[in-house]
Amino acid sequence: MHYKDKAGPNSLEYADRLAIPFPVQINGQQQMKKALSDPRETRFSGGRSFTTYRFDTPDQYTLPQATGAATVETRLSYDDPSAVNSMRFMLNSGIWKVLSLSLFDSVRRSMLYNPGDGNSHEVVIETVGTDGVGIRKRTKSSIIDPLGQTHMTAAGAAIQVERALGLRDAIVAPSGLSFPEQAQGLPQLLGSLREMGVTIVGE
Repeated sequence: MHYKDKAGPNSLEYADRLAIPFPVQINGQQQMKKALSDPRETRFSGGRSFTTYRFDTPDQYTLPQATGAATVETRLSYDDPSAVNSMRFMLNSGIWKVLSLSLFDSVRRSMLYNPGDGNSHEVVIETVGTDGVGIRKRTKSSIIDPLGQTHMTAAGAAIQVERALGLRDAIVAPSGLSFPEQAQGLPQLLGSLREMGVTIVGE
């Protein structure tokens, strides 16, 4: 993620929860993790490598529910390592806990909400498991949006609206609770993303 990415107020609400531990599923068991913990190197497109850290997103709940995956983790990185390092220092030292008091709302939010012109945004998806005949497989794909994180989020939201309303011949989601990961007609959905300028590549 670009440190000076374009961002809306909702991104502030996400970042405002950084000090709150969140549940993740590891080997079929739920564990509590802290934001920006467990650093790990991740390779992105073009041979670039960045240190990524745990981050709280709904995917860590919806993916196990929709797919039966035993372990799911989402991670975050910025193209400016100093931004993550500064935030990790404040979290680990207890400074962020003090800044989380309502007295410091304006200070904290001025630090978190600092949108800029934006840059390309990339999501790396790594999967490990066994196929239908028991052969162990590892796959890696990238979703890249040159217009940035906000555009990728808007594109994904538009596709879910089309799915809910049956627009553009999208397969309508069944009534009741439904997760995006359960969507039918994956080739059509990926085609819609590409039409909106999003690139999807796999190894």
